[in-house]
Amino acid sequence: MAFAKLWGPDEDQILAVLDVDSEQEPNITIYFDANHPDFGVCNYKIKFKDSDSGIMSAQKAFNELTEDVARKSVEKIRKSIIE
Repeated sequence: MAFAKLWGPDEDQILAVLDVDSEQEPNITIYFDANHPDFGVCNYKIKFKDSDSGIMSAQKAFNELTEDVARKSVEKIRKSIIE
């Protein structure tokens, strides 16, 4: 299982991937450019339990993930990098 959403042009791109890790736990990973000279591409991961309800929750969260929500969370992380 792997699905992806991609938003934005060039350095402003955000990639969201729904996948399972090596322990078969479903997760959503968000990749983005930190827009900071000391960092390259960064990511953060949201993990769910390896169960039917965990898989359903991950799929629901991924389906409902919008560009606006992804950008707001990325901006919070970018601000914390600068501070």
